Amino acid sequence: MNKKQPKRILIAEDELDLSTMMQFILQENKYEVTVCENGKDALESHIKEPFPLIITDLNMPGFDGEFLISELIKREMLPVLLIHTVVSDINKVIEILRKGAYDYILKPIKNKEFIHHVDKAYDYYLLQKYQKSMEKEREIRTNYQFNWNIWQEEVTKRITDKKEYVLFDSLRTNFTQGQGFGALVSTVALIQSLCQLEENVYKVDKEIMDMIFSNVQSLNKVIDLFNEIRQILKNGLELMVGSIQDFYQLCVEITFEMNGFAKQKNQTIQLFQNETQNVDQKLKFHKTYMKTVLKELLFNAFKYSLKDSEVIIMTEILGGQFLVSVLNKPEIEIPEEYSRIIFEPFCRIAGFAYETYPTYDMGLGLTLAEKVIRQHSGRISMFPVKSHLKSESELFYSFQIELPLLKEEM
Repeated sequence: MNKKQPKRILIAEDELDLSTMMQFILQENKYEVTVCENGKDALESHIKEPFPLIITDLNMPGFDGEFLISELIKREMLPVLLIHTVVSDINKVIEILRKGAYDYILKPIKNKEFIHHVDKAYDYYLLQKYQKSMEKEREIRTNYQFNWNIWQEEVTKRITDKKEYVLFDSLRTNFTQGQGFGALVSTVALIQSLCQLEENVYKVDKEIMDMIFSNVQSLNKVIDLFNEIRQILKNGLELMVGSIQDFYQLCVEITFEMNGFAKQKNQTIQLFQNETQNVDQKLKFHKTYMKTVLKELLFNAFKYSLKDSEVIIMTEILGGQFLVSVLNKPEIEIPEEYSRIIFEPFCRIAGFAYETYPTYDMGLGLTLAEKVIRQHSGRISMFPVKSHLKSESELFYSFQIELPLLKEEM
């Protein structure tokens, strides 16, 4: 079973009553807490096993908070840093914030305000963590592209062969199991073995015919979907202008709607928005179809993610493009050469169907998503993302949507 990463926090505080209170509040909110009485002990603990978040007092006897912060900066080991202090220290706090501390909390602490600051800081850590991994992965993939022409001819035949194998194997899977084709074939075979011929009339049990009707209905859904894709390709989509904040709000709505499906495997959805981006920047999108795409990507993540894992939605701006990424910890690995094949009709990497999610489980959901994003003059891609943080070793798969931003009027 996959274990979630513990939410680890280091507290540097010499006042026992205060550190005990903070520790109690944090533990009640599922944080794993380590307490040190001075900056020196806190630094040694962090060097031994780096913490994502440190809460430090400024005024401690001996090695104080300023010592701790300066040493962390010197060693390039600065985590997300929260300072708790009194009003009289505010000028000193501002100076430290300019050096890289994330936020401050004034004494005396208030429970709700305290945990709000901590939760926000921890979310910032997670956002930074995923962004660093994505940036590193982009760098690796860019370097990889530079060498593409050198070996392109050599691998073309090999990749083509693998594409044909995967596509035909997916078709075989779809025709031999699951809802629709497979169940219909099985049901007809069952009728052949159980039906009775009486005076040129075959008699079949009602339950078997109900199975036929149910699977014909599934096949009709597939036909309807093909027709829907055809109409999208023929007529295009009417896109409306909206802001990044409008799009983010759409993500919030979808996250709320999808939480129930995430619980099937005890998964959670984390939504992150880069706070530094201009949320008023504009882009064009079709709200209904974009909602369909995002839901399909989430269903895909739920199906192929480990139990008890997190599914991450991230938004950011990069080079005139608005990026939306859905990341999940995979239950099965997808070879690199399959990264485009999975958007082809009927392609499924897994050899089984998931019938507990209301999705196009015949390898058609991602096909629809790709056609919709193309109508937005955008691009959708899938690639593995490895955590490049020294303290962790994780593999995610990222389904990334790229949408063009509208140029701002001068």
